[in-house]
Amino acid sequence: MLNTSSIGNLFGRIDLDDLDYRRRHPFEMRAYGSSKLMNILFTRGIARRWVGDGIVSAAVHPGPVATSFGRDSRFVGLLYRTPLRHLAAITPEQGAAPLIELARRGADPAINGVYFSRHRAHGPENRQAHDPRLIDGLWALSADLVGLD
Repeated sequence: MLNTSSIGNLFGRIDLDDLDYRRRHPFEMRAYGSSKLMNILFTRGIARRWVGDGIVSAAVHPGPVATSFGRDSRFVGLLYRTPLRHLAAITPEQGAAPLIELARRGADPAINGVYFSRHRAHGPENRQAHDPRLIDGLWALSADLVGLD
């Protein structure tokens, strides 16, 4: 199982008591980064729980892909709304390449629970990304929200 994450995870901060930012100011990059950090935490939850079933999970930052993503964002949109985007951004095909490469590896235990930055394993991660309390807490909250035990 592959989850798309982002280098933006570095901006995230997980508060299990306030995942929906009702008590915190939802600074745009903090909220986005938190969602990408949660993708990494959820990936690690899958890796821990289902490895015995032959299910392998990894998270991937595809890179700065030149799509319409972020065009309405104040922060990210600055890059995407200028001609400079062609200097920094990659094509959708280039962004898909690391995901395709990992999918072709199949259930390779060497990638289980790993965060990739493009093709590089163990990309830059938020310090919360390996916290077992957050991995398990997010898993429990997610299960509760969808009505699973």
